This record gives sequence, C-alpha cells and structure tokens, in this order.
Amino acid sequence: MYLKSLHLEFFRNYLALDLKFNPGTTVLVGPNAKGKTNLLEAIFMLAISKSFRARRQLEVINWDNRDYARLEALAEIAGEEKKFELVLDNRAKFTKHAKIDGVKLSLAEFIGNLRAVLFVPEDLNLISGSPALRRRYFDVALSQLDRKYLYALLQYDKILKSRNKLLQSIAEGKSQIGELAFWNTELAKEAAYIIQKRIQTVQAWNKAISEIYDDFASGQGFNFEVKYKACVSLESTKEAAIAKALETRLTENQERETVLGYTEIGPHREDYGFYLNGRNLALYGSRGECRTAVLVLKLQELHYLTEQTGERPIFLLDDVFSELDKSRRKALLARISGGQTIITTTDSGYFKGMEGDLEVQEMEELDK
Repeated sequence: MYLKSLHLEFFRNYLALDLKFNPGTTVLVGPNAKGKTNLLEAIFMLAISKSFRARRQLEVINWDNRDYARLEALAEIAGEEKKFELVLDNRAKFTKHAKIDGVKLSLAEFIGNLRAVLFVPEDLNLISGSPALRRRYFDVALSQLDRKYLYALLQYDKILKSRNKLLQSIAEGKSQIGELAFWNTELAKEAAYIIQKRIQTVQAWNKAISEIYDDFASGQGFNFEVKYKACVSLESTKEAAIAKALETRLTENQERETVLGYTEIGPHREDYGFYLNGRNLALYGSRGECRTAVLVLKLQELHYLTEQTGERPIFLLDDVFSELDKSRRKALLARISGGQTIITTTDSGYFKGMEGDLEVQEMEELDK
C-alpha cells in the first residue's frame, strides 16, 4: 500500500497543491511553519476521515476561503490504483463527503481502505495524558483494521447517549429506573466486542513490543508492556461472558448513576497503562524512555496492521529525528524499510550517510 499522489485545495495553508510520492521513504525538508505537518494531517485524514489535531473539523479549511477544503489522493493497494476523495463543505451546514473511485461512501465505509500510522511530537502525551487520548489511539488503530469494531464504537456511542438521557430523566422524576434494563442489555452487548478486541490486541502487541524497544535501547533486555484496564473483572474473555459481566455491573450501579446523571462504567471510561520493567512510565518514566515507548508503540501498530491485513500501511513521521541520536535513527530506518514512509524534518543533515532509498524534497515552494 502506498500513496502515489496528493492533491489539496484550500486545506490549511495550501490554496492548491499537487505532490507525487515514491513507494519508499520520502523526507520533506523545510523550516517551521511551512506546512509540513499539514501534509501529514491531510494524508491521515484520507485514512481516518478526521483531523488528528483540529478541535473542530472546519478548522482545516483555509482561512481565506471558508467554503470548502478538498483532499484527493491516488494510492496503490494490492496492486490496484484507487482514488480517494474527501471534501469538507462549509457552504451551508458543515458536512463531509467521501468517495473512493467516484463512489460515494459513508465515513464509516471510507475508514480503513487507505491505512496509515502517524507519529507526531504531541504523541508523547499518550503516556502521561488523559485516558481519552489512549483510548482514541487504540480505537483509531483498531478501526482501520476491523470494521466491526468501528461499527460497535459508533453504535455504543449512540446507546450511551440514550442511556445518559434516560438517567437524567429518571433523576428529574420523569422516567422509572426499571426502564434502564433494556439499555443495560444493549450497552453491554456492543461493549463486549469492543472490550474483547482491546484485550486481544494488547495481548498480541505484548508478544513483540519488548523486542522492538530493545532495538532502541542497545539490547539491554528491557521488558516493555501495555496493560489494559478493563471496566469489569473478567473470568473469561468470551464475548458473551463480557456482556453478562458488564450488564450485571451496570444494573448494580444504576441507582448511583441516576444521581450522577451519566454512565460511569463501560469502554468509554477504560484506560491503558505502559510499563517498563514493571515501572509505570506515566509516573516514573524519563522523557527519553517515554519518547522511545511512544515510537515503539507506533512501530508495533505498523507491524500489527501489516500482519493482520497483508498490506503495510503508510507510515507518517513528523519531526521525529530531531530528538533521536544517530544509533536510534539507524534503528528506526531499519524498522521502516520495505514500505512507504513520509518523514518531515527541519534539517536534512539527520540523514547524511543514510540516504539509501531516501528521496529528499525541499518544501520551500510548496505553499506558494
């Protein structure tokens, strides 16, 4: 899987842009504020349909033309060329329209066709930031891989909103607590698949992740582990058993939740932890250890998506080399060979003596 070309209209600082890429590694070189990260944002949007950094999606539309932004790409997937289109339309009510080869698709159908793994400096917040950041990271990775998981997330969110609305209605004396039984069952049913896939993914990642970490730590035998903190205690990871356990917990807690006015148990409240030799990195990790851990997570995600689909995703790296020493740069380049990687940097000197399959593009003229 690789991106052949990218076309942007009124996206961020680009009024119009056309770029071509090779199947190997491309390094985009330029000073800060030239739009390097914007390019990676556009590519990732064509994979997951959303901006990874905008608070509101319409923020990606160029300030001088607030009507729309258009993103188009040609990609080769499994030997076939496909055209991806995503339009953000702000001319009336803000909407997004997605197409593949000219065929209109829902955003849920669009996600997972062009797959990408992204690293940006802000990803360091994955370690010590809010649980929502960690949930979103794994949800994006799994949604690109498993459409059933994506649909379960969407359905779960709808049911959660309905249940929360009912809890508020009960608190106001407008509804009866017995009405929660239906929503407890429905919520638990959708949640069970989400929890099961999260557990299975963490188990799979932990089989290989320490080896990757060791590549960046000079082979010192570190044990790097991801721990998933489920919302219920589980004796079995079978979907039916998870649903039953969660429904029981929701029923036991529903009186408290009618006072709170919201659902406090479920996948939307779960968390992940990252541990190095048994130490919680969020509490005891150095900046260097946390940076390495996040990069290792991204490499494991890349490996896992490749293993599960047979197609290596596009790897997007934003300004990662500035905080790596030479040995870690070499380790990273060795790990990303064999597929398409697009790297941004302010200094091409990081790649001296490592050119090999690298193509360096200067960014000076791209935003004109």
